[in-house]
Amino acid sequence: MTLDHRLILFGKLYHCEKMADINEDDATRRAEEEANRLAEEERIRLENELLEEEEPMEEGDEEKRFQEVRLAEIEKVINETCIDIKNQTKFSTKQCRVLLSPLIGKLLEVEEQFRGKKKETLSTSNGLVSFGTMAIKGEV
Repeated sequence: MTLDHRLILFGKLYHCEKMADINEDDATRRAEEEANRLAEEERIRLENELLEEEEPMEEGDEEKRFQEVRLAEIEKVINETCIDIKNQTKFSTKQCRVLLSPLIGKLLEVEEQFRGKKKETLSTSNGLVSFGTMAIKGEV
């Protein structure tokens, strides 16, 4: 065998070893990805099982939760609006709350009426408006 043939064979052997290393690295990477995917699926399955095991909310609880979320959203919007007004005017945040409270109270009242509440429950919604107004003024 000549030196040229030996170099060619050595080059081919080296290339095969490199390809084997690359294939091994690729196989290892794929195995790790598959293990991560399976672990994520198991985590999601366990979370879903835990959610299913929780007691379902009663209708009253759901309404209460809705009202809590709604009040939190209103408070967030009020704060953002007050900050925007404060940044655009010379009013303080407290002054902005006082200026916006009648408008927000009316919005809450209209929302309650729109949702189909009966006249008897209007007194309750007025209490909610009062609470909302107190929250706006920072009294709560």
